[in-house]
Amino acid sequence: MYLGSHNVWRSDDSGTTWKKLTNWWQTVHTDMHDWEFHPLNPTQLFQANDGGVWLTADSGVNWIQRADSLGATENYHAACSPLYQHLLSTGTQDNGELCI
Repeated sequence: MYLGSHNVWRSDDSGTTWKKLTNWWQTVHTDMHDWEFHPLNPTQLFQANDGGVWLTADSGVNWIQRADSLGATENYHAACSPLYQHLLSTGTQDNGELCI
């Protein structure tokens, strides 16, 4: 059984005890939205969140980012520089600031 909050947790005894598998600032982004097991390989678990798509094939011990350049960043503010016409700064939801 898996639980997604700010971190990923797993229980192997129907929820009696839980093991913390990730730290949101290191592996598997917070703001988790979806979980899916691969339909042909149930050892592969995909986790979709604001930072992209992650995959584990070893019960959550190791995670690999599988977004493959997927634009999964939510922008909520942007501003242009009054001095440099090609400078744009945007704030993102839980992913820091981007400057273009």
